Amino acid sequence: MITQFFGYKPVSFKKVQIEDLFWSPRIKANRTKTIPEIYRHNEETGRIDALKLKWRPGKEPKPHVFWDSDVAKWVESASYSLETNPDP
Repeated sequence: MITQFFGYKPVSFKKVQIEDLFWSPRIKANRTKTIPEIYRHNEETGRIDALKLKWRPGKEPKPHVFWDSDVAKWVESASYSLETNPDP
């Protein structure tokens, strides 16, 4: 493994804090604005309800072809954010 060759060891992202004038405001905006807005959009378009697997042809809203990956990406981003910034 290349990390062993150079003597580097991976660092857990939980141990990394980004505190600068460029990334910090963007990370905060992602946590406080983007992630909640994407959840709202997923809920509004039926992607969250599609997890219940109760949708039937002819029912609106019709789940988007990528509904499951859209929700999975949201869960991933929310999870990473909550890991470093716990928020009930």
